[in-house]
Amino acid sequence: MTLRLVAHYGDLCNIIESPEGLERKYAILREHCAAAGRDYDEIQRTSVSLCAVADSDEEARATVPAGADALFPGDVRDYGLIGTPDTIRERLARYEEAGVQELAISFVAADPAALMRRYAGEFMVNNGDVTTGC
Repeated sequence: MTLRLVAHYGDLCNIIESPEGLERKYAILREHCAAAGRDYDEIQRTSVSLCAVADSDEEARATVPAGADALFPGDVRDYGLIGTPDTIRERLARYEEAGVQELAISFVAADPAALMRRYAGEFMVNNGDVTTGC
């Protein structure tokens, strides 16, 4: 029902889901938009992910708090921005392929500010605008 309402009235659609789940839900949203006579691309599509960067995927996975399962469906360790920089680049690309236009990121670390700086250094370039580096 929510996606039908978004198709009729929404300007933005935020879904917390894996990229595969997002593809499925965005397909449903696209169908609802077509039925409502609405341009699907008028709706900003966003999602949320956790980020934990480490030297190994296992090390990053170990930093995800147990409570993450209450917010994220399935095991966010399998699809979130969790792992080595190479793993995270692959996962960023996967979110983009799924149709996400903006990704809100929660940084999981003892020092979240340091992790944000590392993330910015690894994945973002600044040419007047900030964009992902993948």
